[in-house]
Amino acid sequence: MNQKQDMIDTEETMLPEPDAALLPYMEKLYPLTFALKQHKPWKTIYEYETFAVRLPDGTPACCLLTGMEGDFISLSVYSGETGWNNIHKFWETPDEPDKTQENYQELMMSQSCLQVVFCCKDDLAAAEVESLRRYAKENGITFRGKNAYFCFRSAKPYHATWFLENETQADILETALHAALDIAAQLEQGKTKQELGLLPYSAVLPLYVPTADGAVWETLEIPEETEVTLAEPHLDAAMQQKLRRMKKGGGKWECQLFPFPDPVRAREGAPFFPFLMLILDTKRDQLLPQQPLQYNDTILQQALDGFVQAVIDYGRCPKSIAVCDKRTEAALSGMCRSCGILLLRTTRFAMLDEAKASFLDDVNPKEEGGATLEEVVALLEQMPDGELANLPKESIQMMLEEKIPEKLRKRLKTALEAK
Repeated sequence: MNQKQDMIDTEETMLPEPDAALLPYMEKLYPLTFALKQHKPWKTIYEYETFAVRLPDGTPACCLLTGMEGDFISLSVYSGETGWNNIHKFWETPDEPDKTQENYQELMMSQSCLQVVFCCKDDLAAAEVESLRRYAKENGITFRGKNAYFCFRSAKPYHATWFLENETQADILETALHAALDIAAQLEQGKTKQELGLLPYSAVLPLYVPTADGAVWETLEIPEETEVTLAEPHLDAAMQQKLRRMKKGGGKWECQLFPFPDPVRAREGAPFFPFLMLILDTKRDQLLPQQPLQYNDTILQQALDGFVQAVIDYGRCPKSIAVCDKRTEAALSGMCRSCGILLLRTTRFAMLDEAKASFLDDVNPKEEGGATLEEVVALLEQMPDGELANLPKESIQMMLEEKIPEKLRKRLKTALEAK
């Protein structure tokens, strides 16, 4: 397999500091969060036994508690079209068992929610630790055991979780915390989950509604899942003419636009999961080079522009293109229609799945069962310069990011410069 993809930098990000102006709004949530930590409702309630709250703006949101079946302990709040669609996706069974893990990974990357997360000190920014310790000292609270600390986070689709951005988000979490504490109190008073309406995968949820005198519980029929319409991007007229003039002699290609499973640094704000358009010329067993893309409202346009430029640079145009998902189909369908390229929808690629797996292993090799850094260094040190020069560019770049002997570093830099 000839692979010429550009390297994706997945270097771990250093957590910066939250907006100092938002610290007071987070600190007002401390009493409620410490109380929730004491009651531990996640030891009784499963994450699929959800409840709802009426938000300050009048819209409903779905709340779920995690921690019963794992180490990740949180209270998450999902609202808006994207948030409710996330809930529906959580409850769906994947159609293809062999793609369950990939589907789950993308579901987690595409989340839109606010969270109270119980964690260790190392997961927090310095200002968060200082603020929590100051509050704990003033109130005689001691941090003990696993997940002794907590933080407040915001998750946007295809971005890593980040700090809260505004007071409104803090208000939403405040409402959810009150609701969770109310449920915890009723359970401790002897009520059952069934009496409270906490039923597995239920289409009708108990709804916490704040009032002037406190709150009341009503019921909410969860909103139906909405179909997300993917608008076809625009193909520039000049690029269209170039493609139409090209001879369709490239055989059948396979393409997929997918999110990379590890976040990368952004210039500002939350790290993001970059998208990559894999383009495979199956006849020549060649992956065309593409740049990683940052997710936003123009992701399909970015993907199409990159695809067209790759075809022009490659000098060959395919007779047909096979895709297996709606996102890639939406990105390429208009171009194929206007340029006389047959677009085929398939459920399984003949070659691209293997190329994709190989590419992901090259960029982000699995640790389990693989060689340690020391073993790789020992192997590279024994290689002649000629063999080092034949290593893939991406592999050399990855090794240069590790802590390796200076002599080997110089040899690898020489090999990289020769490429």
